[in-house]
Amino acid sequence: MRPPQWEYLPSLLEDRSSGRVVLVSSAMAYGAWPSNPVPIDESAPLRPNPGHGAASAAAEAERVARRWEAAGKSGERELVVLRPVPVVASGVGPPAHLPLVDSEAPLQFLHTDDMESAVRVAQSAPPGTYNVAPDGSVDADTARALVKGVASPGLPRRLAHLVAGWTGRLSAPAGVSFSAFAWVVDNSKLRAVGWAPVHDSEEAWVAAYPGSELAELPAGRRQKVVLALGVSAVGLIGLAAAELVRRRK
Repeated sequence: MRPPQWEYLPSLLEDRSSGRVVLVSSAMAYGAWPSNPVPIDESAPLRPNPGHGAASAAAEAERVARRWEAAGKSGERELVVLRPVPVVASGVGPPAHLPLVDSEAPLQFLHTDDMESAVRVAQSAPPGTYNVAPDGSVDADTARALVKGVASPGLPRRLAHLVAGWTGRLSAPAGVSFSAFAWVVDNSKLRAVGWAPVHDSEEAWVAAYPGSELAELPAGRRQKVVLALGVSAVGLIGLAAAELVRRRK
């Protein structure tokens, strides 16, 4: 059962008296809060941010599925819940927490191949809940640079709320929260039952949103170029400001 089908979940489960159900929920159901542990494991409570429709829908889908599981006889119904971080794919719109906000909060993105392999592992995994995420994370500056080709600064948080109303890319204030607060999930439980991600967050992001020659560079070299571009941009802004003051004088 995947996200687009969540609304049909009650009727689908009504016709299923036994067997195994694999529900693809969302790690966004944990919510993005300044008090979140880093990383977040499966024992954390679900606290969707108010106003974030997808996160709230994921939490509700899990509630419906668990009610179905509990209603069956012992061992008659099995439920596996997968909580993936945002899955990015070419041709699909950017995730709700596209790193537009000026923040050092780490981000995670999942490649579609790793999502599919997680579903396959879930077919035989012990019933339970599993986070699905790559190893590690990517910082917002690098994610922006990989797409735009320059380490442009993110929008100030207050301005991001206003821009959200214009672009629709952020679901303010929830989308801003996902970009502003550290939100990284632990994948060790799914790894323990045989799953292993092939792609990291940078690779998944680049595969979905190619847009810069930086994507072809090794990770270490790419980080240095991003830093250099950022310093250069700040320097150019300073020179432009100084020239403007000189001309006015």
